[in-house]
Amino acid sequence: MMAFFPTPYVDELAYSLFARYHVHSGHMTFRATAEDIFQNKDAIPNPEFFPALTDEVCSIITHSSTMEAFIAEHTMLPYYIRFLPLERRQKAMELLLAMDRTFYDAIYVRQKKSKQRQHMRYCPLCAAADREQHGETYWHRKHQLPGVEICLEHRCRLENSSNGITVESQRFKLIHAELVIPENTPVNLDVSNLEYQLSDYVMKVFDADMDFEHDVSVGKFLQSRLEGTPYTSTRGEQVFARKLYAALSEYYQEFPQYSLEAWWYVQKVFCSQNFHTIDVSLIAFFLGIPIQDLLHMTLPEQTLQQRFDSKLRMLRSQGMTQKQVAEAMGVSIHAVKGVEEKRYRTA
Repeated sequence: MMAFFPTPYVDELAYSLFARYHVHSGHMTFRATAEDIFQNKDAIPNPEFFPALTDEVCSIITHSSTMEAFIAEHTMLPYYIRFLPLERRQKAMELLLAMDRTFYDAIYVRQKKSKQRQHMRYCPLCAAADREQHGETYWHRKHQLPGVEICLEHRCRLENSSNGITVESQRFKLIHAELVIPENTPVNLDVSNLEYQLSDYVMKVFDADMDFEHDVSVGKFLQSRLEGTPYTSTRGEQVFARKLYAALSEYYQEFPQYSLEAWWYVQKVFCSQNFHTIDVSLIAFFLGIPIQDLLHMTLPEQTLQQRFDSKLRMLRSQGMTQKQVAEAMGVSIHAVKGVEEKRYRTA
């Protein structure tokens, strides 16, 4: 039976909590700590999630909280499932609660290694505040958020630690932040207003409560917000992904770390095949979509295609010729004929 177990700090990663236990327990080896915490003593710690825990640790964690709350507040799960279809969101939480490693199959993780961070990050000012308040610093969850390079609280740049986050670097170790974060790291305050606003937007999306009830396609939602922009066809059945990607690239050109990798990543968002919080947020922020609208996505009663077709048919029923309708609606006569002859797909 464990003599003690630390209480998690605000926004502390579960990995960080276990690393603090490892140091304060006095264990000389990772294996000794693993035997206390993990069902499998050969488990490889994951900085973003955690391996299957012993019944004793689960009991301690749920004594003053729930496991659902622990997962939501001390892992990176909200980032990976925020925009997944409802069934996959529910399945990911169900599997993580069961501590089933197959939960990785339910979440959406970027595969391209060039976009994956190699080290855990920290804010020098947060570390100093932690040490003053707690006598030690710890790994903050928000500092590890993919795509966010600054600390919102102190408006400074995050720094890479020496603690790697690859599978190879994490094998058989738990690294306490206090042991690797220097006390006198220079503070980089070179943060523009645009980068701060964007990072704040992404962070608020990440930090919001997870929704396990509503199922609205993020692709269809974003497409519904393209009306009146040059990134969709007049009737709304097409998204001009290349054009939107070019505009995004120009808008975020000062921040290459935020850029989407290629135009098809934009296309995949609208096809509901790319669910990354950062990618969705980049598009939504650019389009000026309010945070609350993105967090509580709803679709209009009628799609742009349906409204377009209804207006066209109404004008025709009023006696207007195809040419007159085309001029009134700002489209070609071929588009009018296409709708009437049902050559276009309907939403």
